[in-house]
Amino acid sequence: PARDPNWVSFIEFHRFLSLDEALDIFQITYPITKEYYENTDWIMTFEDGSGDGYGISALNEGSSTAPIVFQFEGDGVSTVFESLTQMMRTMVACFETGVFTMGEDGDLETDFFKLGEVAHSLNPGIHYWDKYTSYSKLK
Repeated sequence: PARDPNWVSFIEFHRFLSLDEALDIFQITYPITKEYYENTDWIMTFEDGSGDGYGISALNEGSSTAPIVFQFEGDGVSTVFESLTQMMRTMVACFETGVFTMGEDGDLETDFFKLGEVAHSLNPGIHYWDKYTSYSKLK
């Protein structure tokens, strides 16, 4: 299939939403999210086309940064990065270490276990990535 030239992503399968798109998605999905998930104080910023994605969460009291969450249907909403800055640092480190590569078709490909290892090393207080470090110890 032909690639959509408007689909630009530095996270496999996820595209950055404009503010208008993010607000539209929030308004549509908030009632559903509130019904099924405990963590609802966030707004989607990177979306995968099927409703899952990364979002900026509300500030925790006493914090100067907002954590980044990941919603994956069936797994709920999990905190995955300490802040947007740490998410960007993690993405840069992933490109630098070969976690992300360009496939033969020109699409971004990801080694998700290596992503987990890099993310865990740069976001040590985030337990979401623990399963990836456990996996790497088994290899």
